[in-house]
Amino acid sequence: MSLHYNTIGIEPFVTIHHFDFPQELEDKYGSWLNHEMQEDFVHLADICFKYFGDRVKYWTTFNEPNLFTDFAYMWGAYPPSRCSKPFGNCRTGNSDVEPLIVMHNMVLAHGKTAKLYYKKYKV
Repeated sequence: MSLHYNTIGIEPFVTIHHFDFPQELEDKYGSWLNHEMQEDFVHLADICFKYFGDRVKYWTTFNEPNLFTDFAYMWGAYPPSRCSKPFGNCRTGNSDVEPLIVMHNMVLAHGKTAKLYYKKYKV
């Protein structure tokens, strides 16, 4: 599978998480609100490194994790749309606590992913 056509020398920079994740993980255990998401993210990163690492030198784990956390878990503007008053009018969520839990899990997932990359793939 070709990741990109590089006939003009463009160097790809790949972001693994850009404000999305499988709905199944949200339904199964609440995605980023659960520590299990850390390991699923590391597994995804491992697959990306394995299959695309020969063509990608530069990786970003998360695109703007602060914005994702705030928009998805404080204000409810992005899926899974969790929030509480006065930040928003969502069906469920706690804007005071959930963004902190999510950011905590994302920071740990980032660290675990970096550790995996440097131990297994970095030459």
